Amino acid sequence: MNNITRRHVLIRCMALTGGAAVYQSALTKAISETSSRLQDPFDPKRERKVPISPNPMQACPAVSKPIRSLNGVPYYTDKHSTVIDPKLRAANVAANQPLTDFVADVERTAAAWLSSRGSDRSPAECGLNLLRHWAEGDALLGTFNTQGEGSQRWNATGLAIAYLALRHALPEGQEPTIAAWFAQVGAACRKAGEGLKNNHLNWTAAAAAACAIAGNDKDLWCWSIRTARHCIAEIGPDGTVPREMARGRMALGYHSFALSPLLLIAELGLANGIDLYAQDNRALERLARFIVTNARDTSAVAKLAGAKQKWNPAKLPWSVIGARRFSGETTRMLSTMKDATDSYMGGDQRILFGA
Repeated sequence: MNNITRRHVLIRCMALTGGAAVYQSALTKAISETSSRLQDPFDPKRERKVPISPNPMQACPAVSKPIRSLNGVPYYTDKHSTVIDPKLRAANVAANQPLTDFVADVERTAAAWLSSRGSDRSPAECGLNLLRHWAEGDALLGTFNTQGEGSQRWNATGLAIAYLALRHALPEGQEPTIAAWFAQVGAACRKAGEGLKNNHLNWTAAAAAACAIAGNDKDLWCWSIRTARHCIAEIGPDGTVPREMARGRMALGYHSFALSPLLLIAELGLANGIDLYAQDNRALERLARFIVTNARDTSAVAKLAGAKQKWNPAKLPWSVIGARRFSGETTRMLSTMKDATDSYMGGDQRILFGA
């Protein structure tokens, strides 16, 4: 995307978010009709400060039946969604398993493609074939209950991130069938989730953002940026998010879960000339600092949330992005994290976003 076109898309996003009413409607129309493509941050051949080891695939997975609809199983038993019924959670995992397996297969192909630095096209061809099959089967475009809608947006995000890496293996940089499908999936996620609050809205915005770039849907992209800005604005001066603090004993965990999609959008934003990291005096970094500062000793969060925290300090999948974008002690602590894989974020974060 050249500088002129990038500026046009930025102006259009400003207009759609109420920040550029002075711009003429004719200019807005011209921007919407531009033929340029939204960009992603993935370049298989980019130079890395920390080299990654090849992660080859043993064999291409068989194509699976597209999952059009999903009824998930709600597993929280209290009004604050903090107490889990193990049997119900197991039932939800089982209901999601075919979708979970497919996402893992596609993300492995993206990891293998990127880790080869674009020299091995076979995993990319495999992943694109898997996605094409699901696109042709209208996957993720059926009916979902409330629990299922969560799975829809989380897995759509992971699949779209993987596709944005895989599409660099294509001569034209895009596969029309897959691109059109992602635009539809992103619109479906937006429709299901735009009235939500807390981390669910963050993930809705992430699904919309990744799918918008995959499908080159500029209106959906601008909606995702507007929504991300709204979510970032809810981060307080101390780095806390009131809606997540209301989650009682899972408050710290949900602060972390809320940050992951916002960092994904921020990375996608940078690729298109939008700096969400700078918003509200670097609110994203404040949120990351709050999580990292309290990761080992959660007593301060327990006082704020009114409950002892249930928390796994070893799993911060956004730590790879955070270590690149933030500073000082936050970066030092994040660089020590070992678990950096998350299917909702596209898979292996070191391969996708590592420095």
